[in-house]
Amino acid sequence: DTALYWLTEYELDGFRHDATKHIPEEFWRTLTTKIKKQVVKGRNRPIYQVGETYGSPELVKGYVQSGQLDAQFDFNLYDAAINAFAKDDSGFQNLRRVLEESMAYYGAHHLMVNITGNQDKARFASYADGSVKFDEDTKLAGWTREIKNTNEKGFKRIRMMSAFLNAIPGIPCTYYGDEIAMPGGNDPDNRRMMRFSELNESQKKTRDNLALLNELRKSHMALIYGSTAILESSDNMLRISRTYFGEEVQFIFYKGSEDLEFSIPKEDLSSMKVLGKEDVEIREEEEKNVFSMKPWSFIIVETQKQ
Repeated sequence: DTALYWLTEYELDGFRHDATKHIPEEFWRTLTTKIKKQVVKGRNRPIYQVGETYGSPELVKGYVQSGQLDAQFDFNLYDAAINAFAKDDSGFQNLRRVLEESMAYYGAHHLMVNITGNQDKARFASYADGSVKFDEDTKLAGWTREIKNTNEKGFKRIRMMSAFLNAIPGIPCTYYGDEIAMPGGNDPDNRRMMRFSELNESQKKTRDNLALLNELRKSHMALIYGSTAILESSDNMLRISRTYFGEEVQFIFYKGSEDLEFSIPKEDLSSMKVLGKEDVEIREEEEKNVFSMKPWSFIIVETQKQ
């Protein structure tokens, strides 16, 4: 009843439910039934409910589209993504496996939330630039030392992480502060005051990168409704294609330690348009497009399928 009061009196868009698996399923079904009757149908308003459950895909899926919630946070995908994008020695193969597993469990088109981080983890940028170690007590780290952005790795890699989350099905979710690569250990150090002004150039570039990604996501049907194909996944490269009718958007990520040059036949990338890129140059040759990629770079291109 309290939840319904909030929805009807304050025009909320939905709820983020904590510790979903620790609450009886009957509660979720009763709440969702009342919301649908009194708000969704009664007031013609869509309401979105997302839950927080750590566990296997089987466990998480049990709460999704089963008369309970619309979605959950995909923590399994987050764990695979942070390993791929924040670590030097982890390839993209496991990320592909987990991404394909998520699509198999939740559907090719779903409302699961794909996060850059949350209050239960140290900040992505601090993992990525090495100021916080994966094998240390990150809560203790936040209490015992001042954690700062120590180099450009944190900025560059969270820009790649954000691009990945906008490339795949689900709802991309930026934990506040990650849009400027805010540093920090675990809770409470990852709850610092948000900074909206006096940003340095790296912070501005990271913020602008996310703004571009958000705009691309809204303006390209392939990124909203398109089918998903993983064209390549190796130690250093990940290529994802989203296709909707004749429109295709490809994301190419490279995390090697040396410059890379590779080519794609023009027939596979017809009418190519660059939508966004970082540290990538392209030159056209007679029958192919040649990509020159710096370490830890990515590019987003739009093509028209014949």
